[in-house]
Amino acid sequence: MVLDLEPVYLSESNRNKNGRKQKLTATQKNDIYHEYRQGHVSMNQLAKKYGVSKTTIYNAVHNKA
Repeated sequence: MVLDLEPVYLSESNRNKNGRKQKLTATQKNDIYHEYRQGHVSMNQLAKKYGVSKTTIYNAVHNKA
């Protein structure tokens, strides 16, 4: 049984204008970048230390502005 439902649109005031909350602060990203570049820790170790995924660490290291 398929129901024909009208799509629900959020009004402009109900949308999250800021997007997703950042997992790491700019300071943390900077610290991660420098820790990894010094070669003392792996991405896996940094991910555990900061409580984020390895992908987030990868992005912090490689998207350094």
